[in-house]
Amino acid sequence: NQSAMRKEISAATSKGDRNDSKLFALTERTQHFDNRMSDLKSSQKSMGDSFKRFEEASDLRITHLESIEKNLGMIRTEMKEDRKDSSSIRSELDTVKRDLSDVKE
Repeated sequence: NQSAMRKEISAATSKGDRNDSKLFALTERTQHFDNRMSDLKSSQKSMGDSFKRFEEASDLRITHLESIEKNLGMIRTEMKEDRKDSSSIRSELDTVKRDLSDVKE
């Protein structure tokens, strides 16, 4: 009877050990999964931060380009005014030349 009891105890202990092994393996896999999830969340945050910096840099470039475009528009306007001034100066010079010619004659 004691022998049967010992066998029963041995079988129960063996079964308990197997269950402990399974539990340990599940715990390890769960920990591995948790670590991977943490890595993924950290990577996702890093990508989000990088994208935000990219957007900010793009916004700055757009603002800079808009400023350049505005300055070019002002330069074009100034050039048109300079052409008008130049044209009126030529006209005045032509008038002075004619007047000088008339005086010489």
